[in-house]
Amino acid sequence: SKEALAAEEVYPDQNKDLEISLPDPPAHLDRTAKALWKRLGETLLKMRMVTEADWLSLAALCADWSLYLECNKTLAEEGYFFVTSTGYKSLHPLVSVRNQSLDRALRVANQYGLTPTSRLRLKGNSTPAGKDDFDPFLDE
Repeated sequence: SKEALAAEEVYPDQNKDLEISLPDPPAHLDRTAKALWKRLGETLLKMRMVTEADWLSLAALCADWSLYLECNKTLAEEGYFFVTSTGYKSLHPLVSVRNQSLDRALRVANQYGLTPTSRLRLKGNSTPAGKDDFDPFLDE
């Protein structure tokens, strides 16, 4: 297909000794993480950027993104601040957890070429045709 040919031109075959394939998601991933695994996996297959060897980093990306979303949900319900037993207003502990999970997820996403700048680093100014499959998850 045109998309496959474009992906081969943009993303050199760094994995020439490994079979390009998407392993099954690990059982420990929650529903949200497994949905991201499937969605990103399809994109990574088109980009020829995923093999059986990549299960750990892809699982980490998906788990951290799911945690980020769960933290956002809880913070929306409970608020970003709470009053301590001594009466002081303090930042909710999940703010730090949320920020760390987003940071970890984006670091792994960069390794896979899933951000605009990381795709540019892979090969000049070329980017694959179509929409970035990670974008819809940023809207959740």
